[in-house]
Amino acid sequence: MKPKTRILLLSLAVIASIGSGVAWAYQFDYGALRTDQFFEDRLSFGLQNTLNQTRAKFQVPKAYGKLVAVTPLNKQSVLWFEAADGSIRNVTLNANNAVIVERQGDLLP
Repeated sequence: MKPKTRILLLSLAVIASIGSGVAWAYQFDYGALRTDQFFEDRLSFGLQNTLNQTRAKFQVPKAYGKLVAVTPLNKQSVLWFEAADGSIRNVTLNANNAVIVERQGDLLP
């Protein structure tokens, strides 16, 4: 194989692997979009009692409505939402990790 061909193929392989990593950065899980981003809570309970809490970031569409209940399911938490039209939707999150839920996204017709 010619050196230029080998370099071109190697470059394409690297680009493909980077592209596939980006494709998996966000994953739709049980009604919520799990992102590859994290949120850092900085907490203080007095002068000597401070800590940081890292939270996984999820996005749930605003159109799901108001959060009306949270129920346990094995090692998960189920968030129940009621939309303006009365429909109920659930979102399941891993209860073993601290999370932050952002209300973003829409329902398409």
